Amino acid sequence: TTHEDGSVKCVACFMCQTNCPSRCIMIEAGERHDGRDEKVPVRFDIDLLECIYCGYCVEACPKDAIRMDTGIFSVVEKSREDMLKSINELAATPGAFTEEDYKKGGE
Repeated sequence: TTHEDGSVKCVACFMCQTNCPSRCIMIEAGERHDGRDEKVPVRFDIDLLECIYCGYCVEACPKDAIRMDTGIFSVVEKSREDMLKSINELAATPGAFTEEDYKKGGE
């Protein structure tokens, strides 16, 4: 997910990657250059062919940067390479709930 200014919420803490039982998340951390004192992912990829959709990554994230509430239940692509989703593709997919709904518990 992103902040209101469009910057990614992920701070490259590796918690989602560490907790992933299928090892489908790949992260590379880099320096932020926007005044915030935290890391930023220069690479954040999820291999949807390896993902088992367990939600452990969502539970592990301390920044609410990764969510599974898109309402998309089937992902179809023409090649294996297209199933490797980068941070730009992931951030462009809107969630089914607004930020306010999510804070209220998805009501």
